[in-house]
Amino acid sequence: MDNNLKEKLDQLKKDYIDVIMIYLTTGVFSMNKGVTYIQAHTYTSNTTYRLVWNIGNRDVKTSPIALYGLYKDTLSDYGKNVAAPNIAVRVGKKIIDEFVLHWERYTILVYWLFKPFQFLVV
Repeated sequence: MDNNLKEKLDQLKKDYIDVIMIYLTTGVFSMNKGVTYIQAHTYTSNTTYRLVWNIGNRDVKTSPIALYGLYKDTLSDYGKNVAAPNIAVRVGKKIIDEFVLHWERYTILVYWLFKPFQFLVV
């Protein structure tokens, strides 16, 4: 993977994925303070879609694979590093409650990650 592709993937992670992860763990949408959620979401989406599209069209053999790797690793990391440790320390009914909470957050993560990455499916 060339340095330019790595820089763009890092930018995508910082500008989009990390914002989603902060929201899932804190419940606070931290992007673009001082603007409404809709304005911030529109800006983030347009910028993110353009970035993903540009990355995906750079080298059709390696770039989509790198994007899919980021998508897959983000989902896997959430399960291993956030959900599993929180569920493992619970006992009894709390296990189910924690599982339901993280399942809901996981579906939110999948929904928001799928939006800019959906062209990979086509």
